[in-house]
Amino acid sequence: MDDSQRKRKMPLPAEMLDKENNRYRDYRDPPHSLVPYGYTLQFWHVLAARLAFIIVFEHLVFCIKHLISYLIPDLPKDLRDRMRREKYLIQEMMYEAELERLQKERKERKKNGKAHHNEWP
Repeated sequence: MDDSQRKRKMPLPAEMLDKENNRYRDYRDPPHSLVPYGYTLQFWHVLAARLAFIIVFEHLVFCIKHLISYLIPDLPKDLRDRMRREKYLIQEMMYEAELERLQKERKERKKNGKAHHNEWP
């Protein structure tokens, strides 16, 4: 498609038809600057704003996630209390069994005539 057909289908303003200035501005320097097509200061500001937004949004999501996980417990309170009670009872049973075993050993030693237990030869 040549320029004559394009002009008929889409009428463009006169300043857009100028071949010298017919370009998308982007965030780059013009071709006749010291660094042709180099990034402008506005590009770096926009890039920094985008990165800052991503970092802030990511931290916000993580904070909300941790807050929700803190507010909603993994175990219901009554189940947690029952588990603690069961653990306490098991420990008590173990202490009582150990105490009973030691008392039996003491009685056996007294019966056999040994007053104390000596492990070293």
